[in-house]
Amino acid sequence: MGFGEQRTSLDSNDHDTMELGEQGTRLLDDHERLDFADNEQDLDHNAFSNGKFKETQRIGWLKRNRRDSYLRDLVVAVVVGVLCGALGYTVGFWTERSPGRALRPDVNIVPLRVLVAGDSISQGLESMHTWRYRLWEWFQANNVPVTFVGPFRQTRLQPLDLSVGVPLPAPRNSDELNGPNAMDHGYAFDVEPEFLRTGSAHFSIWGREVAQNIDIISRQIQEYRPDYLLIELGFNDLAWGSRQPDEAVLLMEQFIGKAREMSPELRFAVANVPQRSKVGDLDIRTGQYNEKLREAIPKWSRPGSPVELVEFMEAYSCGQTNCPAALDGIHPNSQGEFEIAHAFSKTLYHNFGIGQQPLALPVEFPNRTCATPAGVAIYPSQERTRFAWDFVYGAYGYEVQARQEGVAWVMDAANFTQERHLDASWMSEGTASEFRVRSYCESTVKSAWTNATLAIMP
Repeated sequence: MGFGEQRTSLDSNDHDTMELGEQGTRLLDDHERLDFADNEQDLDHNAFSNGKFKETQRIGWLKRNRRDSYLRDLVVAVVVGVLCGALGYTVGFWTERSPGRALRPDVNIVPLRVLVAGDSISQGLESMHTWRYRLWEWFQANNVPVTFVGPFRQTRLQPLDLSVGVPLPAPRNSDELNGPNAMDHGYAFDVEPEFLRTGSAHFSIWGREVAQNIDIISRQIQEYRPDYLLIELGFNDLAWGSRQPDEAVLLMEQFIGKAREMSPELRFAVANVPQRSKVGDLDIRTGQYNEKLREAIPKWSRPGSPVELVEFMEAYSCGQTNCPAALDGIHPNSQGEFEIAHAFSKTLYHNFGIGQQPLALPVEFPNRTCATPAGVAIYPSQERTRFAWDFVYGAYGYEVQARQEGVAWVMDAANFTQERHLDASWMSEGTASEFRVRSYCESTVKSAWTNATLAIMP
């Protein structure tokens, strides 16, 4: 269903119930039809007397009849004109897929239902906006009602602590982590509240392969009834599943076929696979897969169920030696989120007639904040001295340094960890050392260092 094929809702509660993924059937309201009957005037036959009437009466009657006829014709012409204009506008509105056409504010439109099937690139990482959010913003800016659907609503939340043994401060409890409002579902704190209600749902799982979804996509289509399936999968099949390009393309074809079996009119936007920082021969196999995918996609389209390519790789600023779009060589940072959403918006606009124009990339991408750890503390014992700090929301990990008191910090001795502590087992009785730590949010985004904390081995 394209933008020009939006459907009126059956009742005013349909938006909310469908946003929650109910199993009821969506119906289309018939357009109201105006029935027009000609209200013909009755001629005064009493004006005739035995087939004769006076000349003055005849002239008067002709004048009145001519006037009445003129008024009647004028009214009919106006009504017919209004009806034709309204009918023409209505037909044009519902059938013409004009990218620039705005929605009528007086018509209750059933939102497009969009299901994003993806891997970690689409699920996103704690405290990120995700490209799904940037695409949702694009729908809003183009006045296109949309509801993202799917079984999940969160990004990948970082664990509170990977350490064992000595108890550590716990700024978040299990209810905060796993509850319905888990840190606003793991997104950046400045996402719009409406996104959490209508835009955060998805079917994207960290590390997911196409092969893992083939047998379960039908159930997702049946339950959430999307109009569009946006697919960002395939990277893990090539990278970690060690599949060859031909096999990966075949898996994608099977995946699309399974989804279409459940919804013959489902529309597909399929992304190719991005390049990433150098990993073996992955760049070669990625290029081969993308070429074969481009050739195969037109063959997968069906009447009423088109399949269109999303040029993810071409839009994503990432390669073997330089990857400014990623926080770690593959997963999108703020720039990458915009670039992926841009790629999908181009396909939705050019191939499906949705929106007024593709998403425009900002002149400057927003900076990501990486908070400095708080709650720095020392836990001495006979076996070791533990340097610990509080959890930082959105931190991918931490860099921690130690030095003997009074000695310069050795920058190449920085120790990256995803735990919230460093154990100093090298310290001997009575010796003093200093520690400091900073949050690591991306390869180029890090917090300030904490002040040096002194520890003396008992």
